Amino acid sequence: MFPRLSVTHENGAVSVIYLLDSGLATGIYTTNSAEACQYVAHNARCNVIVVENDHQLQKILSVRNKLPYLKAIIQYRGKPKNSHTGVYSVGFSL
Repeated sequence: MFPRLSVTHENGAVSVIYLLDSGLATGIYTTNSAEACQYVAHNARCNVIVVENDHQLQKILSVRNKLPYLKAIIQYRGKPKNSHTGVYSVGFSL
């Protein structure tokens, strides 16, 4: 399962599912605190989190050590400001 931490877009969830081939999606509000994001991602046992931009990426990175199932973070708008293991940028906008 993976959450998508970004502004809602009518085709976004479908595009992300196709991108990852298969899986279940859950949403996280962009207004959630880092702790609220961690709660959702941990309880959903997410192994991939898709974020919109660096601001949302920083929230996930701040709680990453509390997400034992997390294997990758994908940022789809812009590029991460710093290099992090398991963080990828796809360089397109939904």
